[in-house]
Amino acid sequence: MASDFVDLATRARELGITDGLLRARILSEKLDCFVYIARLDAYGNEESFLPPYDRALFEHVAWRDYGSSIDYEVMGHGHSDILKRRPRYRIDGWVIMYEGEVDRVLTIGEAELHGSTIYVVTNDRSDGYGLLVDAPCKKEWVTIVGSEDGGFYREVPQMIRREDLFMRSESNSENKRFSPREEASLFRIVAAMLALLQANDGGGFPSQAKVIDLLTDRFGAAEGISKRNLEKVFAEAARVAGQDLKHQA
Repeated sequence: MASDFVDLATRARELGITDGLLRARILSEKLDCFVYIARLDAYGNEESFLPPYDRALFEHVAWRDYGSSIDYEVMGHGHSDILKRRPRYRIDGWVIMYEGEVDRVLTIGEAELHGSTIYVVTNDRSDGYGLLVDAPCKKEWVTIVGSEDGGFYREVPQMIRREDLFMRSESNSENKRFSPREEASLFRIVAAMLALLQANDGGGFPSQAKVIDLLTDRFGAAEGISKRNLEKVFAEAARVAGQDLKHQA
């Protein structure tokens, strides 16, 4: 979904930092930047090729597989040429731009799209596939006053510029899994479970502190199950639940 991606200025505002600081973080930490590829060909190789398209795994990008051509790699004098397969795809959607091209855009101002490396990634970015973009030059008319033909066409390479770079939004469904209403419901569930544990017909624990002690003793190795965090979660659960659970007592 396009709403999952925001321009760099919007991403900086989401993080509460300046555009310049975000640029520095992208350059130093090699943060992923996306570009939108529209009906362009891209090539893989024998080591990096796309799997059969699965919309559930690739919600933000799609492709058509045009099969593989056979290329010859010349090895030089005394060595046989090597036959290599070169799979070709037609790409539409959001892809990660190789960090080298991103660095060039942020420092120089632009990078040529043709021959650049992109990564087609799954929704959770657990898998990625590197491809080389085939972006032919576009023809641009140049008017010449007084010329018999009126001008001429020149070839202009397709470029990636800063305004073409996007990042995943912090407010998208991947990073914020629950809506405010769903989050409040979860806190009420926590409050209800705690109340049940402390009830005589539930667990019969004499206090919240005893529940926390037992949880940290048995499950303290799990991330988030610490005394400090449990106290914070239980306090927020009690605040959200308010009088709702007391009506059922």
